[in-house]
Amino acid sequence: MLIENVAVDFIAITYMKDGIWGIGLATGIGYNVAALIMLANFFRKRSAFRFSPKHVKPTVLFSVVKLGTPNLTRQGCRLIAPLTINRMILAVGGSAAMAAMSVLNTLLAICTSPGNGVSRSVDLLAQIYHSEQDRPALRRIATEAMRLLILMSAPFIVGVLIFAKPLASFYIHGDPVALKYTVIAMICLSFTILPNAANFTVMDYLRGCRQLLPTHLYTFSHMLLWKLIATFTLTRLFGVTGVFVAIPVAEFLTIGVYVLLTLMLKRNGTPMDRVLLLPKDFGHAAEDTLAFTVTTVEEAVQGSEKIGAFCKARGVDERRTLYAALCSEELLANVVTHGFTKDHKAHSCDVRVMKEGEDVVLRIRDDCRYFNLKERYEAITASTVDVTSHIGIRMVYAMAKDIRYVNLLDTNTLIIRI
Repeated sequence: MLIENVAVDFIAITYMKDGIWGIGLATGIGYNVAALIMLANFFRKRSAFRFSPKHVKPTVLFSVVKLGTPNLTRQGCRLIAPLTINRMILAVGGSAAMAAMSVLNTLLAICTSPGNGVSRSVDLLAQIYHSEQDRPALRRIATEAMRLLILMSAPFIVGVLIFAKPLASFYIHGDPVALKYTVIAMICLSFTILPNAANFTVMDYLRGCRQLLPTHLYTFSHMLLWKLIATFTLTRLFGVTGVFVAIPVAEFLTIGVYVLLTLMLKRNGTPMDRVLLLPKDFGHAAEDTLAFTVTTVEEAVQGSEKIGAFCKARGVDERRTLYAALCSEELLANVVTHGFTKDHKAHSCDVRVMKEGEDVVLRIRDDCRYFNLKERYEAITASTVDVTSHIGIRMVYAMAKDIRYVNLLDTNTLIIRI
């Protein structure tokens, strides 16, 4: 969408002389291109968001709509904020300042697009790990996301700072006042890129963890409240320069106030747990959790032995202990034997075992090619009545109370309750 928008903008203005009409056309085409790409993805077999009429139920639709309400807040703020801020810009700087702001917004969208990719991934991963109540994994997500945001933002920050004037000149011609304002805007843009990406990542993390009220509040404060306060205050102090300085100031205020408020939540554990809104009772106790990684068949066998010993040490009854060990050995050996060898690449399989009441929950995650155990089992039972056919998969289904499969970000995740 961004590539199309910039390319058609350039063609419309430089060669077709269409001005504002051409810019509007480019934006409209861009949204349709993005929509077609997303629709095509929904029909892929591996897509986690495939449309299925049988899953359209009132309860499901209500939960989906409820989960999507933060987007309503986000779009509402995107409508309201410009209406107010643009009036302030025009009042202090006129059309020249407005042109500079337009350039800043265009380049901000480009410079933060890698960060937006990180935030979307954080949203999906937070959904997975929060549903599994995996506290260590959520901490790793936060740490890794921050590292990636810094690495991805650094080239854009340095590039915009070094080439502020050439970038401004690329968009603004024949208006020295607008050019001066745009150079100031470019300098302010460089300080906006990282906190802007971080703020969207926090919003998507909160939504992924089903923290809907905090998501609404964070979205409102980030996309409207602090923008209005910073712009109103700084334009009165510094005039047109204050318009552009207010943008990074609002970004830093949003994340700074959030971190400060969450650190004051004494009822939560470590400082990171407070920022991530993870209460003390979230997740499984360390003594009720076992985690290990499998890369060979031998490690798969050793892993099943670890699971058996883990269950026995925690008073799990003999039947569940035996079933958990057998299921894990069958599935892990299957992943190593068939998944690891198909593409001749290095793979690993992460296993997490949790004791929940009387039940044992196995979470098996690998980065091999798509393999949905549930689809495979349904295909086997539909095609043959021979109980000895694919006996391993049949055995797993016979022993498990519940089996769930998720494929996200090119990983297979299998959750089995025994």
